[in-house]
Amino acid sequence: MIENKVALITGVSSGIGRATAQLFAERGVLVFGTVRDVARTHPITEVELIRLDVTDSSSVNTAVETALKKRKDRHPD
Repeated sequence: MIENKVALITGVSSGIGRATAQLFAERGVLVFGTVRDVARTHPITEVELIRLDVTDSSSVNTAVETALKKRKDRHPD
């Protein structure tokens, strides 16, 4: 039911964001998970990490554009 879906989940370095990203990825969702510091975050299987500072509108725009481009690269329509 959720296969062929895409999710952009904030705060996947820990807590509910990380658990949600893992669950969605296990269920076949293409997951882009955002973190403030990619280098300091433990990878999550099948989750693409993207840098994002939610308090910075430029960072938000860049993260969304990155996710859209990567999604298109993986699943061209």
